[in-house]
Amino acid sequence: MSKQHSYPELNLFFKGRISESDAARQSKTISEIRDRLTNQPGLILADEVGMGKTFVALGVAISTFWNDPERRSVVIMVPAGILPKWERDFATFKANCVVDPDLRKSLFFKSAKRGEEFLRAVDDPEHRRPAVIFLTHNAMHLGLNDPWIRWAITYKALKGRHNTDRLKRALARFGPRLFQSSTRFGTNLGQDEEIWFKLLSTRPEEWTRILIREYKNGVFGADAKEDEIDDLIPLDLLRVLDQLETGSLYEALLRLVPERESDSLNERISQAWAELKDIYRGLWDTLIKKLALTMPLLIMDEAHHLKNSDTKTAGLLQSEIEAKGHLSNIFDRMLFLTATPFQLGHHELVQVLSRFRAIRWDAAPRLSGQSEFEAELAVLLDQLDSLHGKARRFQKEWAKIKPEEFAPSELQALFSAYPTHPDPESGKLKLLQSLFLETKAAVRLAEVTLRKWVIRHLRDRTLPGAHSGKLRR
Repeated sequence: MSKQHSYPELNLFFKGRISESDAARQSKTISEIRDRLTNQPGLILADEVGMGKTFVALGVAISTFWNDPERRSVVIMVPAGILPKWERDFATFKANCVVDPDLRKSLFFKSAKRGEEFLRAVDDPEHRRPAVIFLTHNAMHLGLNDPWIRWAITYKALKGRHNTDRLKRALARFGPRLFQSSTRFGTNLGQDEEIWFKLLSTRPEEWTRILIREYKNGVFGADAKEDEIDDLIPLDLLRVLDQLETGSLYEALLRLVPERESDSLNERISQAWAELKDIYRGLWDTLIKKLALTMPLLIMDEAHHLKNSDTKTAGLLQSEIEAKGHLSNIFDRMLFLTATPFQLGHHELVQVLSRFRAIRWDAAPRLSGQSEFEAELAVLLDQLDSLHGKARRFQKEWAKIKPEEFAPSELQALFSAYPTHPDPESGKLKLLQSLFLETKAAVRLAEVTLRKWVIRHLRDRTLPGAHSGKLRR
């Protein structure tokens, strides 16, 4: 993300959607964000509603993807309810704002509503890699729903242990029902005990090749092209699978997996899964945290959800070693989107900014370092604390003024351009004026510090077109 990079040509103006003046502002904002992210870990884009934050974010995302040497995908995290809107906006942006037709053809997105889908999107080879992965806010918290990953974790639990053939046979016979694989891939595969025994005896890296040869249509579909079939287990998961401690799972499988048919088989399978699913969920959670993903940029929509540390969304970017979040130490930079940054309390605003500490600091040579970032946040918090205190005192003294005490002109004079007016004679007004000027100075000081971290555009306060000159509500 440096100024020397050759960014793709974008034209944000097109009739019926974005005016020329808005397009110019948005293009300038894209350039400003790219420049700032060269030298700082993150930034908040806080334009008011209706000013095009989505298109600015997509412009930054596509530019980042285009200039990344490894063509790594950019992740845009969105609430699940507005995922369809982002998908539509991507298609509109691609069709109307990307100038180069060859680049336009090569750009596409993938959406992930679960952690497994996210890892599969990340795992795509470069020629099939999406420019953008839309990841829903709750995707990483929905647990494990992919039967193939459950089988891979099961393989790890059996790997290296002696006398496991009996357990493998039991799993080959009843595992598809236990892991809900049979209903997903049909009765032929679901009832083929030999293929499941073979998979449990073969490294997961080989499973895709085996199943393409023996069960291609039953797993991947009749229309699937072999050179475009993704591995069943994402490569990044395979790299950390051996680090997983699976002793508790192995003991549970020995105790719970049925070995033979019986009248109570269905009940036994249900009871076994009721206990096993929590073990798999815990191992999945551990596995995700061990991943060594590297991605260039996280764009977080509705970033005000990060204001409280105890929320699940904020927990994803938890950077403390003892409680590392699923998405901590993955992204080179972060861009947060919110239309309401100053509706937050100032401590909440600093809390949102503090999420930038979860970037990959060891991959950020242009940054001054995490200690300098923490020091800057501390200065900003002190300034905002001071401003808050001065504003509270001014408000308290202002509340003591009674309407009949002073003429409106006397009160108005307090807020005129100082020092072009005479000092007020009243002691009350002198105190008010002094507090007002102190508060105003504190605002200016905090603004200078905060400007580095927040870009904000406001809508015109008057209506355009036929209603020109009329104030907005």
